[in-house]
Amino acid sequence: MPSKHPQGKPRSHPYTTTTTKPKRHPPKTRKHKLEDIHTWDSRIGNHISGGGVVAGGEFRLAIIGSRRFASFEHYKVLKGHANKIAKNHGLVYGTIVSGGAKGADTLAMQYADEHNITKDTKEPKGWGNGFLFARNTDIAKESDGVLAFPDREALDNNQGGTLDTITKANALGKPVYVVPVEFED
Repeated sequence: MPSKHPQGKPRSHPYTTTTTKPKRHPPKTRKHKLEDIHTWDSRIGNHISGGGVVAGGEFRLAIIGSRRFASFEHYKVLKGHANKIAKNHGLVYGTIVSGGAKGADTLAMQYADEHNITKDTKEPKGWGNGFLFARNTDIAKESDGVLAFPDREALDNNQGGTLDTITKANALGKPVYVVPVEFED
């Protein structure tokens, strides 16, 4: 029979411990606001006049996005935005930079082939998230601007490689043009 605590509570065995599991709360995530990302129009002029574009006026455009952005209809959307950016800002694309993944990256290479533009595929140097995020850094650093087609759900949940590349390009002062895409499951 356990001995009584001076205040009348039963004493536990000296070799046992009582633990309570902490309550699990969902992780706090900051909703990503596109307003945090500087728009293409606010950065493109400064980037060109500041010498960000390679000699000869050829622009290195990174085209990135969701792996689910892969249909012919999606290609027409990508092509329309890429052509609009070039026309509105008088750009000549010298290189299309991409991450070599399925989806938007594959469509980017198709766009480059169709328009006879040099392709620069930044494939990860290994497997795992660390290598993927390092590849995203290379894409951001080695492009003059980014055209991104992120999955709206991933963007709203502040996750994904596309958002990582957008954020890194923005931090480097590169113009970023974001076209969020909603997918039906």
